[in-house]
Amino acid sequence: MSFAFASARVALRAASVAVPAAATFAGSSSWKAASCEEKTYTGRFQGTEKAHGIMDGERRACAAAIESSAGKTAAKWSLHSERIEGLAKELFCIIGGADPYVSSVSTVEGPMMTAIREKMESTDFDELWRQRKTMFAYGLELSTDTVEAQIIKMFTLMKNPKCVLEIGMFCGYGAAAIVEALPQNGQCISLDIDPFLKGWVEDVMKKFPDGGKLKVVTGPAIDSMLKLPSTQKIDLVL
Repeated sequence: MSFAFASARVALRAASVAVPAAATFAGSSSWKAASCEEKTYTGRFQGTEKAHGIMDGERRACAAAIESSAGKTAAKWSLHSERIEGLAKELFCIIGGADPYVSSVSTVEGPMMTAIREKMESTDFDELWRQRKTMFAYGLELSTDTVEAQIIKMFTLMKNPKCVLEIGMFCGYGAAAIVEALPQNGQCISLDIDPFLKGWVEDVMKKFPDGGKLKVVTGPAIDSMLKLPSTQKIDLVL
């Protein structure tokens, strides 16, 4: 279910970019001045580019879409092309407002989650990559976002598992959500390939009484899963 939810969010976000772009092409001559400044793929994703660069271009394109289709609705105009433009605007307004609203009413971020998020937001991942302390170039958008983490936390509470297996951890925001929802005798086993992240996360988790519920295993996930005890019962996989 968490995978389906995440996929739906990705689809919505993709639509929020595609819809305003289509609307702007249809009704604005200022598209070139306000278009998203997309970069050509170079073979390796620089983690923080999306957070600091592309999003600004996306916001400008969204603003241009709203301005160019002001007053238009799916039913007001007789021309089919203008009805389509109005429908695109209405879809964009619905999709674009969903994330901020859901985030504003999602309020079950606990102390471990907060500590991980605050450290993550203050970490210079570009500098860590330049120094080759990390295996890859990371950015904040690689983390489970706040809404998805709280959905994971809800699923964990509903399942009440004794052991959760998390495949892929990054900075441990999702892992912290799982740990906060575990019963007293619960454990979360998080698999990640980067040893740097293991130490990064454990430095935060050890400050909390329940931090010991998290066990981080490093290495390729397939190899790590093969090394898990055959008697280990996994109640939930995320």
